[in-house]
Amino acid sequence: MVCRSKMSKKKSENQRDVTNEILDGEMPQGQSANEEVVLGSNFKVLVSLWFTRLKIIFFTIFHLLSWSIFGDLYYKILLGYAAENFVCLQQRLSKPQLRLKYLKKLLLEDCSHNILYSLILYFYHPLPWVWLPILLFAILHAANHPWFDEMNKHGLIARSITFLESQSTSFLKIIAVTEIFIIVLIPFHLQDWSFRQIVFTYVTTYFYLEFLVMRFHSRQNPFTRIVMDQLQDEIEILTLKPSCPAIVRHFLSKVAALLTSRFGRNNKELQLFNSMKKPLFGKNGFLSGLA
Repeated sequence: MVCRSKMSKKKSENQRDVTNEILDGEMPQGQSANEEVVLGSNFKVLVSLWFTRLKIIFFTIFHLLSWSIFGDLYYKILLGYAAENFVCLQQRLSKPQLRLKYLKKLLLEDCSHNILYSLILYFYHPLPWVWLPILLFAILHAANHPWFDEMNKHGLIARSITFLESQSTSFLKIIAVTEIFIIVLIPFHLQDWSFRQIVFTYVTTYFYLEFLVMRFHSRQNPFTRIVMDQLQDEIEILTLKPSCPAIVRHFLSKVAALLTSRFGRNNKELQLFNSMKKPLFGKNGFLSGLA
């Protein structure tokens, strides 16, 4: 037993030495030149993504403060979000292929959903609260960077990271709720009743609904399904109340039927369990699967 514990201790020390060498920029002996190039390239991508997310956070703050120093920040936030997810998508998938199987795999990725979210809203009139999912995702992913794994757990930054990790589930639910209710805002921002504007609003609403359907069927993020299920439950509770007017009950029943036909029903407890099986933060955490 003593021999085995010594061997495991020595093995963990060797792994720590290798990790330190990689973090210091020195490759451990036995690694090929190609692996060194790949490692350096991945490190550059991680750094660029982290600074992009930091820029999105600052741009969103300046946008909320109505600072016009950097121009129209609303569209810069959307473009930055699309660019960030495009880089993440390149890291996840292999080289682009003109195959149906590759296209299906592409549309299942959350990064593709985020790019679609940015592009749909970029070409429409500015809407309120569009920045909220982008800001919360940027904060969570910036806090989930590997740099913070080696920091002192009792420092101010480490305590902030711990707080964000404890609130991650709430943030992801807020993101899902905001993304769902943005579809309600789109028709109310119709500029005029011209045929062109009506068609433009209808097309935007249609594509945004398709975005929600893809988000609903996401393999990595179950929170849209959880929130949608809770929303359908609340609608059914309201329609069953005796005090609910008949016209409101009829309207809500139509909305519930539309949601059920378009999205279906799900076991929210099972989805929440599946999402919580692994930690939210860390290299192999839940959030890493969304970046």
